[in-house]
Amino acid sequence: MPKLKFMILLTGFIWLYPTFQVFASLPDDTLTFFTLKGRIFSDACDENACHSPVSSSFDVLDENGQRSSAGRSNAMQNGDYVITGLKQGINYKIVIIDKEYLKNEFNLSVPLTDKYRELSRDLLVIPKKKGAKMAFHISPFEFKKSRIRIGADEYLDEILSLIRLNPDIKWEIECYPDNEKNEDDNLRLTFERSNTVKSYLVSKGVSADNIGVHPNVKPDDYTPPPTNKYGKGKNYIGSTYLKISEIITIIK
Repeated sequence: MPKLKFMILLTGFIWLYPTFQVFASLPDDTLTFFTLKGRIFSDACDENACHSPVSSSFDVLDENGQRSSAGRSNAMQNGDYVITGLKQGINYKIVIIDKEYLKNEFNLSVPLTDKYRELSRDLLVIPKKKGAKMAFHISPFEFKKSRIRIGADEYLDEILSLIRLNPDIKWEIECYPDNEKNEDDNLRLTFERSNTVKSYLVSKGVSADNIGVHPNVKPDDYTPPPTNKYGKGKNYIGSTYLKISEIITIIK
């Protein structure tokens, strides 16, 4: 009887051993997954509001450009979206594929750790319609200057990426002045600023025919100069926008 128990025990171990070996040999990065939660908003202003929550479809691509998952935000739930199954130490791209919005890509790096985390990131999309415009969230200019300030090229390259992803769009660079003191000076400044951004994009390979300019003599109504003075060393800088001027049909 003791021999029989030993044989049963030994047989069970032999049956379990290969299974144990499989789990033990799995790399750590296949055992830890992450969840990304966030919201998707419209990066445009209309007569109702700015940055309204939207419903938008997206793909999630891994480092090899393969689709690992897909999803859609829910405008009725404040633009919420959820992405599960993200592996640690992997770089992903979230690609906006909804036909109502401009195609765009957002890079996501999942931290290399074996501790589970929930990541969070909000995304901004631009409606694909004539007249829609996106504000430059970082001004490429200094106060009363029309040359591109040091360090602004990194943000301008994000604008460049958006333009390249949407070859069926013609654009307009719209600039606003820093004050409302002199309309002639404001027209000159904003014309130079618009053309400076255009020249930068053209130097990176964008067709000059696809980019127009729109100077202004009055400050931006959406983000007007403050009524109170800024602190020492701080100045209000007029807004810059990337605007859809035309949607063209590309014949393939």
